[in-house]
This record gives sequence, structure tokens and C-alpha cells, in this order.
Amino acid sequence: MGIFDRFKSSTVAKLEGLTATDWIAKGQVLDRSDRYAEAIECYDKALEIDPRSGAWWWKGKTLYKLGRFQEALQCYDKSLETNPSFY
Repeated sequence: MGIFDRFKSSTVAKLEGLTATDWIAKGQVLDRSDRYAEAIECYDKALEIDPRSGAWWWKGKTLYKLGRFQEALQCYDKSLETNPSFY
């Protein structure tokens, strides 16, 4: 592995300057403030960066709060598919 490869692998993917973890955290704050649509947007941005980040689970939780049960179930299924540790 060359120096460029080491640098490339050590960089964190970002969108608008935030990592997937940052977007999830922002979504959680918005969710707690009952700003569900904005929270879902944050989780979607996290998913763009890293679909295995856990954002599927959080998005499902928010959709559940909105009574969008079928969509929530799909998110939970996707969460388990991408990362089985999110049971």
C-alpha cells in the first residue's frame, strides 16, 4: 500500500462537510424537537455517505413516530440487511 492509498483510506466521506455520524446526530436532535421531516432529510444524507451507518434504523424510528408504519418497517428491514448488528 502506497502513501496515497493510506491517505485515501484514512479520509472520512463527507457531504456538505459532515460525516454520516454527524448527519445522524443532527437528525436525532431534530427528531427530539419534533422536526421529523428535517430529521428524515438528515438520515437520508447520512445514507448517501454510508448506507451501513445506522441511519436506516433512525429513519425507521422517525417514520414510525409519524405513523408511516410500512415505510418504517422497510427501513428496519434495510437496516438489518445492511448491518445485522442493528437488530
